[in-house]
Amino acid sequence: MNKEYFTDNISDETLAQLIDETLRLEKNNKDRNISVNLLKIIPVVAMIALVIGLVNVLPVFLNVSNDVDPNSSINGGVGTLTDIAITSEPYEQFELFLPDAIEKYFYEDKILAFITDKRTVNTMNSYYWLDGSVYKLDPNITGRERKEILGYFREYTDLTYGDMFNMCMDYGIPLPKNVDPAYAHIRFGDDVNNTLLLDIEWYTYDTYMERAEQSQKWFYEYIESDEFMELPDEDRERIIYNQNEYYKREEEYANRIKDEDFYLARTINGKSGADWLIYNKNIVSGDPHITGVNSDGYYIFQIFPINCVYVYYYDENGEWKQKNFTNGYSNGCPIWIESQSEYENLLNKKIIPFCDDLLAKGLLQQWDYDKFTIPNLLEYYIDLYFN
Repeated sequence: MNKEYFTDNISDETLAQLIDETLRLEKNNKDRNISVNLLKIIPVVAMIALVIGLVNVLPVFLNVSNDVDPNSSINGGVGTLTDIAITSEPYEQFELFLPDAIEKYFYEDKILAFITDKRTVNTMNSYYWLDGSVYKLDPNITGRERKEILGYFREYTDLTYGDMFNMCMDYGIPLPKNVDPAYAHIRFGDDVNNTLLLDIEWYTYDTYMERAEQSQKWFYEYIESDEFMELPDEDRERIIYNQNEYYKREEEYANRIKDEDFYLARTINGKSGADWLIYNKNIVSGDPHITGVNSDGYYIFQIFPINCVYVYYYDENGEWKQKNFTNGYSNGCPIWIESQSEYENLLNKKIIPFCDDLLAKGLLQQWDYDKFTIPNLLEYYIDLYFN
């Protein structure tokens, strides 16, 4: 992880926890004055850490390819993405589709029986495996491989959208998300189980400074309150110092936005506060990540791979702790989690038992427990960005 912008006196782990607490508090207090609560609940150092953490910690959760240019002609420059309207149906609903499972006799009699090339049959059978009464599609199949298998359906059979749809309905097989009417408002990428297409509005210098000025306004209201005046002199001095340092950082990063050094998402699909996504030209590792811009101007958000899952908490002695869960290590580097199935395996075997123990000891709140044990990351981001 690139540590170029970390401060010397605040650890990576502390920044991550502070930012998480700050974002949670902002969401819970969106419609009311939160200046007092912010300083009451978050350690005073959070006032410095807020922007520092947004730029330096959150890229741990985000990998952005260096060839993505938020200023390209595709998205109209910083602050706007495109004037292209969001369609209600991201894919043509009446084209033949690739189901995640196919009933046994349907697969054998209506697909395999018509494929004359043995190599193609072997390829098909390497992706669809017999499991009881159905052939299940490899959950780790890529978008390119999906297109390849669907191409075989079209080349060797006369199957239609209606045939596949009725097969799914007759045998209780869930429709793929890009076909299911319940997901008609979601924009999926080529790999429907791993990519989303996001409409991102980036902060400009002016909109970012507007946010910073609002924070200053809340702070000035707080230091005039009786609660602040009742604090010990040492605490008041520390809070004021931290706020001043925080505001300096806000100005610094606003200037970096002006200089196109990095980009911070202001809204995602028109939603503010949905999540913090950052494109930083100096950071090239992390997760989840944006891999490019499609031909319609939407940013391609890829769920996997992710390098690890972070669980952080305060132990019995009040000390902040963080545990990272990975697929293991190779030459000292974490082995990345490549798919939902790998994530679920790690979740069930290690993360959930660990969090269960912390919850039982009172070291985790339920909100934190739910955040660290998200069962399906694709569904999580669909809800976060589109619902």
